[in-house]
Amino acid sequence: GVVMDLQLADSSSQQSEGLAIDWISRTMFYVGRDEDREEGSCIYAARLDGTGVARVRCAAGLVRGLLVLPPLGLLAWHSLQLENGSETVQVASMDGTSLRTVHTVKRSSSEDPTLISCLSSNSDWSNPNIFWVNKRSPSVEGYSLRTHTPIPALHLGNTTALTAYRSMLYFANFSLGAGAIYRLELSEELAGEAVAVRTTSQEVISLAVYDPGLQEGSNGCTDDNGGCEQLCMPVNSSTSRCMCTIGYHVSA
Repeated sequence: GVVMDLQLADSSSQQSEGLAIDWISRTMFYVGRDEDREEGSCIYAARLDGTGVARVRCAAGLVRGLLVLPPLGLLAWHSLQLENGSETVQVASMDGTSLRTVHTVKRSSSEDPTLISCLSSNSDWSNPNIFWVNKRSPSVEGYSLRTHTPIPALHLGNTTALTAYRSMLYFANFSLGAGAIYRLELSEELAGEAVAVRTTSQEVISLAVYDPGLQEGSNGCTDDNGGCEQLCMPVNSSTSRCMCTIGYHVSA
């Protein structure tokens, strides 16, 4: 493997967090500060070496998670609005257009500053879903990108980490100094029994599945960078839009 240490323009780990890679167009998406608002953040795109930065979209709040679904041309994130005490899960095309909010939760002043965490996708492009942890319930909730409907909540205890992998959901629980990582088979009704795959004496805070088969698929940027000189942004499974880096404009 190769470790890269990049200085990304407008990035700020103190105000926001999020990093995702479009393996088809070889574009990196990350979250950085919004220069116009103190408590805001923007989603940026750049080449994998950190050059050629373009501003994709500025969010109405702090972005705390970022997902890309390149074969679908979709981008998803979790946003925290400090002004009205709400948290949202939002989905848009990868050029930042066609924004829609798929989940909203209102937070009281006495609650944890972040109620939503662990945003994840199952990478099943024929039946794509996104999932997240709602710490208030506590439960695992989700949204179907195929039917555009919520997925029934799963009450899985004190879930500290979560990742989806095709028809499987992996999650970690921790309580009173003991915990475990579980695997749950997903179905249309989200039925099934969780199976422990590993026990742990420490709290698991992040889970990921690494499989070359997850980085497959094609979109409008597959061939010749979509005909773009700079950044190519897929807007659905077959079409794309050219986006210029900051300081440049698309010629007429």
